[in-house]
Amino acid sequence: MINLSRIEDYRENNRIEAKKALGGLPESIWETYSSFSNTLGGIILLGVEEHKDRTLHPIELPDPQALVDKFRRILADRRYVSCDVLGDDGVKTELAEGKRIVVITVPRAPRRLRPVYIGGDPFNGTYRRSGEGDYRCTKEEVSAMLRDAQGISYDSALTDLPLSSLDKKCVQAYREMVGDGEIKSLPHEDFLRAVGAAAQSGEGVKPTVAGLLMFGKNTDICGIFPHYFLEYRSERAKNASCAVQTGFIISSDSGLECGNVFEFYLSVRERLVIGADGEVAAAMCEALANCLCNADYHGRKGVIILKKSGGAVFSNPGIFPADVAAAEGGELSDPRNRLISRMFVLASLKQGRGGGIAGIYALWNRRGWARPSIRESFAPERTTFTLTFSPQKAGRTRGRARPSGKLAADIITFLTDNIRADIPEIAAGLGVKQSEVKECVRALASRGVIVADGGGYRLKS
Repeated sequence: MINLSRIEDYRENNRIEAKKALGGLPESIWETYSSFSNTLGGIILLGVEEHKDRTLHPIELPDPQALVDKFRRILADRRYVSCDVLGDDGVKTELAEGKRIVVITVPRAPRRLRPVYIGGDPFNGTYRRSGEGDYRCTKEEVSAMLRDAQGISYDSALTDLPLSSLDKKCVQAYREMVGDGEIKSLPHEDFLRAVGAAAQSGEGVKPTVAGLLMFGKNTDICGIFPHYFLEYRSERAKNASCAVQTGFIISSDSGLECGNVFEFYLSVRERLVIGADGEVAAAMCEALANCLCNADYHGRKGVIILKKSGGAVFSNPGIFPADVAAAEGGELSDPRNRLISRMFVLASLKQGRGGGIAGIYALWNRRGWARPSIRESFAPERTTFTLTFSPQKAGRTRGRARPSGKLAADIITFLTDNIRADIPEIAAGLGVKQSEVKECVRALASRGVIVADGGGYRLKS
């Protein structure tokens, strides 16, 4: 909930939408409801206008309760709105500067309920939030949400390929890593079925999507996933001026025999952990496995792993499939590709039940390093997990120090235009010292204007 006693501190942004609503319930409210549900959630304020300086101010609504009642009636109509994600307290009237306004708190919809759409057709009525506006989702975005909403993991689907399309050397290398002796000793075909790489079909046994991704050949994988691509890059300092050059590149279509997920993991793992101690090496491998298990292989741009001297970045197509805060705390695990995740767990290549992510956060906290960051972006969907091997340091001053009031306004404006940002990003964007930003951010957080989120900060909603 935003701090309504300081409503002028807020701006319309990715998570706040203000509407005067003097003429009744605005029709555009449903596009915003859909967009907030399908993005990061947000607050819709009725009876609030935006002034020329972008500050928000309440106005006198003639009948706020009538707006609440009409909103509830339409929300319950499945011919118009696909689902109600609000709950009992999602719509209410509140006082702001002595005026009664309507506050609609829209949470991010659970994965199983997305896409939230209007008008009865998900491909024409699904919206997302970008900056201060709502946009209609493309067919590709809607299809990605529909895949994620399935009760059965997509990677369990059968392919039309023969079992021989799975590379036997990759399967054998994987078999040797499996810790379950009973599964490990099974005949080839039974082993593939036991680990989820194959399943019975009417015409015999066929590879699953998980099996093809893990053990298939790049050409066969691309036949089903045209945008499939895996890449690892390492960077090193070139000289004393710290110019950066690429030290090593490996990808699914060069440098690997088959180019599948399992082969890529093994090759990258060897290089990723160079120079790291045991705990950090294990965490890096966990991050790599999670990236591969949570990738939407239908998505564009592919999986990109970047190792730098000061950290590593793991980026995959598809938004984070679970609640970020819950995953950080180890409360749940909901991988996008459950069979691939299970195969990694069977071979002790990753932890299960969300403990891996929580363990990484705990380790970084013990080391006193900058908090790992999980970032989501949209259009196209992408998740980026960043690990830094050192504490955050104050940056250099760029220009004169600004008055705290001006800096606070600048930070709010910056976070209006960005879903979330951390201290270094805000400081770089505004051209001020990180120490100044940190102090001002602390003050804004104490006033309830911003909150910590995924290693950075966002406006409170």
